[in-house]
Amino acid sequence: NYSKSGAQFNKVSEYEDIVAAPRSTAGGAVQLVNVSDPGSPTEISDFSVPGNPQKVVFDYPYSYIIQESPGGLSVYSLFNVSNPTEVSTASTRGGIDAAYDNKGYVYAATGAPEIEVYNVTDRLDASHANTKSLLLTSTRDVTYRDNHLYVVMDDDVAVYDVSDASSINRVSTLSIDDGDEGVLWRDYWFISDGSDGYDVIDVSDPRDIDRVTSQGFSSDVTGIHAGHDALYLYFDNTSVS
Repeated sequence: NYSKSGAQFNKVSEYEDIVAAPRSTAGGAVQLVNVSDPGSPTEISDFSVPGNPQKVVFDYPYSYIIQESPGGLSVYSLFNVSNPTEVSTASTRGGIDAAYDNKGYVYAATGAPEIEVYNVTDRLDASHANTKSLLLTSTRDVTYRDNHLYVVMDDDVAVYDVSDASSINRVSTLSIDDGDEGVLWRDYWFISDGSDGYDVIDVSDPRDIDRVTSQGFSSDVTGIHAGHDALYLYFDNTSVS
């Protein structure tokens, strides 16, 4: 439990013992917190960034910060985590979530029916590579694994082959009710369904995904995380049946 006066934290990310918490309501900033002792988190740094940061993607010792539209991507060096330094930017529509493919590309969900692709093979000269327009609903969340991009949208989820970042192709899709966030765990994709609960999708074959089960609650599930053989759900209030 860690708070900052006047701050709204968005999509917290973690790398080893460092947690990055982008916040927008108190002015654009990213807070780095040391959680090596989970019972006593301590702030490392709190640095200002342009725009409204929505997601930090770690490629340590670099970080890619996605800003809400209009915005783009900022690359920060974390060689000295107490004093992060901006090294390059790539401006375009921006986004609300992002994933890094370990090959030099960042993919951003924009909140519109599209994916923005950024080239960060040269971190000191990041650039906007292309925009992939989707014939589906607005993108909310993206996750990368094994040359595939897993995209959560308002009314659909889809898997895209991104083995070639210049040619992104959809390989499977599935309709859902109200997508919000998604997390991959083993051969399963857990999707928080904002108005109902969550869906569990078998992605053992990314080209043939299938819903395994769904779970409903009396409160909206607004966030989801999987780890240590457990599923963690975030609700919009404390009333849960």
